Amino acid sequence: MITTRWIRAAVAAVVVPLLAVAAPAPASAKPDPDKLKAAGKRLVAKPPIRGVRPPGGTPTAPPATVELTQSCTPATIKVKATTTCSVTAENTGATTAVVDLGSVTMPPLLFAGATGATVTTPQITKAPRATLAPARAAGPSGIAPDPGNVFGYIPLTAFGGNTVRPIGDEEITELDVPSFVFNGTAYTRVGVSSNGYLVAGGGAATDVAPSGALPGPARPNNVIAPFWTDLDGTGATGILANVLTDGVGSWIVVEWQVNVKGTTSPRVFQAWIGTNGVQDVQYAYKFDTISDPGRPLTIGAENADGTVGVRLPAGTVPTVDLRVTSTGGRPGGTASWTVTLKGVSKGTGKVVSAAKLLGATTPITTATTVTVER
Repeated sequence: MITTRWIRAAVAAVVVPLLAVAAPAPASAKPDPDKLKAAGKRLVAKPPIRGVRPPGGTPTAPPATVELTQSCTPATIKVKATTTCSVTAENTGATTAVVDLGSVTMPPLLFAGATGATVTTPQITKAPRATLAPARAAGPSGIAPDPGNVFGYIPLTAFGGNTVRPIGDEEITELDVPSFVFNGTAYTRVGVSSNGYLVAGGGAATDVAPSGALPGPARPNNVIAPFWTDLDGTGATGILANVLTDGVGSWIVVEWQVNVKGTTSPRVFQAWIGTNGVQDVQYAYKFDTISDPGRPLTIGAENADGTVGVRLPAGTVPTVDLRVTSTGGRPGGTASWTVTLKGVSKGTGKVVSAAKLLGATTPITTATTVTVER
C-alpha cells in the first residue's frame, strides 16, 4: 500500500476534484579569397558597456523534467465495453530522469488489463520504474581544421567600409548584422566582447567574463569564442567589423586587435560567419600574434542554454584556422504503457496517469475523460 501512495496522491490532485531542429550543415562551397570585396553593408555598433558579473553563486543545470501524454480510444463506450489508453512519459530536460510510473481510475471505470504495466487492483496500474535519457538541444558538436574550406586570416584593413569600434577592458558592444544561422536559429545581432568572443543574438553587461567553461549554465551563453581569455582593447585598435563577399557567398567578419590584459602583447584574430542560410562559422588567426596568454584560454562554442558546447582542450593555443559545426537536437528517453478500462456503470470517469521523479514529492499527472453509456 505504501508503494502506491504517490499514485493515490495523483487521484487526490486530479480525480477527486471532479509532459529538434536540426541545425543546418556547414556550407560546402570553397571560398575564393581572390574575389573578396566589401559588400557595402555598413554595420552599426553600439557604444561599449562595462561588464557586470551577475550576483550569487554558480548557476546549476536545470533539473530533469518529464512530460506526460495520454489518449484513450474510444472516448465513449457502453457498459461492459472497453477502451484502451496509451500513455508516454518523455524526459524533456537536460539531465537523466528516474521516474515511478502508473495510472489510476475509479468507477464507472475499472482496469481490465495492461501492457507494459501491471494491474495491481481494479483501480491501480503500476508501470516499472524507468530511467529516461536526457534530451539534447541543438548545439555545437565539432571544432576542427577544415583545410581549403576556410578563408584564414585576411586583414580587414585591406577593405573599405569597416566599422571600427574602440573597446576597453571588460567591455561588450552590440553589432547589428545581416541574418546568420547558428545552431539552427537565425540571428541579426551579436555581442562582441573585449575578451575574444561573440554572443549570438546580442550581449548584455552580465555577458562579460575574462574566462569561462564551455558548455555551462553561467553567462555568457550562445558563445562563439575564437580566443576567449582576459584581453583588453585599451590603447589598441579594438574591434573591426565588415561584411565581405566573393560574389557567391557573404560573411560577417569580426576582427579583434587587442592586447593581453596588463601587457602590450597583441592578439589579432577573427570570426567569420556566413550569411548564406546555413551555419558557417570559422575562426582565423594572425599567427605571429597568437601564443599562450599566460591565463585561462577557451576556444570553442556553445548553445543558447549552455547545455551543449565544444572546445579545444583547456589552454590549447590554436595553430591552424578552425571551423565550428553543429548538430540538431535529440529527444529525451521515453517510457510507454497501455491500459484497458471497462465501463461498469453509466457515467463519466477519468483515467489519471502519473510520473513521479525520484526525490520529488509531487507527481506529474495527466487525465483523460471517458464517458460510459448504457
